[in-house]
Amino acid sequence: MSATGEIARFVTRARYAGMPPEALRLARTGIIDSTGLAFAGRAYPAGALLARYVQSLAGEPQSVVFGHGFRAPAPHAAWANATLISALNWADSSFLGDVWHPSPVLWPAIFALAETGRRSGRDLLEAYVTGFEVGARVSCGWVGHYDRGWLGTATVGTLASACAAARLLDLNEQETRMAIGIACDFVSGTKQSMGAMHAQSAGKAARDGVVAASLARLGYTGDADGLDGPESISALVTGHDVDLEGLTADLGTEYYLTRPGGLLLKYYPSGHLSHWCIDATLQLVREHAIRPAEVEAVECAMPDWFVDTLRHHRPKTALEAKISVEYPLASAILFHKVDASTMTDEKVQSADAARLMARITTRRQPPRPGDREAGEFPNTVTIHLVDGRTVSRTVSYPKGDARNPVSDAELWEKFSECTATVLSPARTRHAFDLLQGLDTEAGLSGLAAVLMG
Repeated sequence: MSATGEIARFVTRARYAGMPPEALRLARTGIIDSTGLAFAGRAYPAGALLARYVQSLAGEPQSVVFGHGFRAPAPHAAWANATLISALNWADSSFLGDVWHPSPVLWPAIFALAETGRRSGRDLLEAYVTGFEVGARVSCGWVGHYDRGWLGTATVGTLASACAAARLLDLNEQETRMAIGIACDFVSGTKQSMGAMHAQSAGKAARDGVVAASLARLGYTGDADGLDGPESISALVTGHDVDLEGLTADLGTEYYLTRPGGLLLKYYPSGHLSHWCIDATLQLVREHAIRPAEVEAVECAMPDWFVDTLRHHRPKTALEAKISVEYPLASAILFHKVDASTMTDEKVQSADAARLMARITTRRQPPRPGDREAGEFPNTVTIHLVDGRTVSRTVSYPKGDARNPVSDAELWEKFSECTATVLSPARTRHAFDLLQGLDTEAGLSGLAAVLMG
């Protein structure tokens, strides 16, 4: 059977009862984190403008646009919610194979369809895990496609969301193959957009997954082997270096969501590849009580692809600063924190930040065999002080990794911070509790009502 066929078979057979409790717990955590971020995204142009555009389109009010008080057609709601979640660049990541952001794509797609289909919380968790597992295999099988300039959230995310949507809609095996084939024609998105309002790349992937599965349910056809063959999307995005076995390895028997590097929450609102060095810098600054004036130079030794991705080495805007390592480290030294309050145009453009960024350099480290498979990427920060002292710290996995997890209390703190300008404290607590108990929700009307804002 082709890789496309094997994936379709997995999607149709995946069931909540057969999924590891840890995979379901992680899915719930990603959903809670993303929901909070959607409310915070209202305050950022990428989220606000997309939501305004979706509202202007009108159409059948099928699904809630989080925190905005209106409903939109399911594909448009998925588009808006995924963009809102991604507007701060604070959403979770997966580092198995190539990098992508799972929850901002999966959660909006399945929630948009669940409202109209009267599905349960368990159905949502089942669909999330199913979509993640497909996305993880595609990310591992599309060897080096991220290094070629493709944006994994937009590319891998389109196929993952289509499969999650297919699971939620209970498509049969043939319909699921059609959904995958249709989604293959939707795959697009490049890293060139990073540093602009690239949040809607996640929105596009969520929307297109909803559309692909919905069309397949109506009888629309796509290529039955869309992931296979010399002219398939797999061949094209990898330069014909696709690992077809990687597309289906252990699918249905091992859950990649529970692997190290499978799902990492973001502790800081910046490109995830900067978080290793942020952690190291904050540890050094706090441990040695380092003041900005004491810093002579900072060197970050990072994997070469980290340096290439964090390409805005002298950012001029907050959007660019999120795709850099220099400004987050300057923020860590200046403010002893990296959070939404420090990621503003005003602070990025300050003279103090400019002086520090000029003292921060990156050094490329060659990749080590097995790093991506293990989800471990050592980064070392060395701070040279004006008095001649040198301090250094290596971080192999950042805060938010399963080996350095975000606690329930920290998840609540982030959620309540993100929703504070829209929901009252009581409604924030109610929303959080509903999401924590998602697998016990027989229907979603209560959750939808509170997420309306």
